[in-house]
Amino acid sequence: MIKKNPLRRLGRIVLKTVLFIIVLFIVVVLLILTPPVQNFLRKKAVTYLENKLHTKVQVGRIYIGLPKKIVVEDVYLEDQRKDTLLSAGSVKVDMALLKLIFKQQLEINSVKLDNITAMVNRQDSDTNFNYQFIVDAFSPKPNPSPAAPADTTSSSISINSIILNKARLVYDDVVTGTKADTWIDHFDTKINKYDAEHLLIDIPYINVNGLVAHFHQVKPLTVPNALPDSNEVQTIPANPHITLGRVAITKSNLGYSNDIDALYTTADIGSLMVELKKIDFAEQEIDFDDVVLENTSSAFRMGQKEAAKKSYKGSR
Repeated sequence: MIKKNPLRRLGRIVLKTVLFIIVLFIVVVLLILTPPVQNFLRKKAVTYLENKLHTKVQVGRIYIGLPKKIVVEDVYLEDQRKDTLLSAGSVKVDMALLKLIFKQQLEINSVKLDNITAMVNRQDSDTNFNYQFIVDAFSPKPNPSPAAPADTTSSSISINSIILNKARLVYDDVVTGTKADTWIDHFDTKINKYDAEHLLIDIPYINVNGLVAHFHQVKPLTVPNALPDSNEVQTIPANPHITLGRVAITKSNLGYSNDIDALYTTADIGSLMVELKKIDFAEQEIDFDDVVLENTSSAFRMGQKEAAKKSYKGSR
């Protein structure tokens, strides 16, 4: 009777196990690429977000193209007042999915957003902005046990480029009396370095085309009732280190109106190119290397202040 070599038998078992894992991985990858599985993942993602945010979330389609492409279409998100907070026609992300899965590294090559609308507002003086519930939902919870070790794990994040096409932002803050309506035909930028922990950002260029931004001030800015107690411990303000290179703005229109001071101004910009050298938020300094302004016109108008009109009427 011939006895089998136990080492050879063990090698066959290991080989079969490895082959089974490889085949299983390939099957899972192929299933993820199929529309039924992607539709299943879409439903799961919508359910998770609705349970997490306690508001209405809609996603029309999710497409995952391994190893690095994710497309999300027809996105809709409501705020807690059941008003539109965000809608997006298409969100395309080119990222390293395998690095995210195995190394917890979020490496995004590009983000492209098409037909985006964001509605940001604050309706009452004792409320937060309408997006605050999202920040609260995904903020880390306080440690219930002081004796438990703190979670020191972190994941690195890098974003190489961002592209916006046909994006609109509507801003309404009743506390400061500020309203804004901004539209961008096209925006693109590249980010060489982004370090959120040390507040380091390196942006070599920003291109903006077809910017229409109108700002409206309807009441004086609010002033705090009392200054903070000087005996209290004051926090050191953050000083981000931003390196910004060339900023190009073309075919744009900017407007500002202030009903309180009766101040109104508009600017039609054909082409504006700025080469920045330094931005220092702590010293409130901005250094320019070069500024080029072409095919631009502006208008400035001042009227009689409403407060002066009331004072004049009362003195007669």
